[in-house]
Amino acid sequence: MKRKAITQREAHALRKRVRELEDVLEGQRNAWVREWVGGTHVASFETAQADDRFAAIHTARRLGHAVVLVSNSYRVFNAYAIQLQGKPE
Repeated sequence: MKRKAITQREAHALRKRVRELEDVLEGQRNAWVREWVGGTHVASFETAQADDRFAAIHTARRLGHAVVLVSNSYRVFNAYAIQLQGKPE
């Protein structure tokens, strides 16, 4: 099957649109918001002071990772940084 050729103008418009959509996705990945697209806010936690755990989570977010808390016992949460799709490793 032969593909239909597109003009340079169309190609430029498509490249521009792709860049715009990539910028939107990057903004969503780096958003510091309570609600995550497709996720549900369950609870908030505050620390009395910034410590190593807070710094590790903050660093993971700054690097573009999603951070998920998983409880492994009654009073312990483990934080996991998850590489988001489309981000370089």
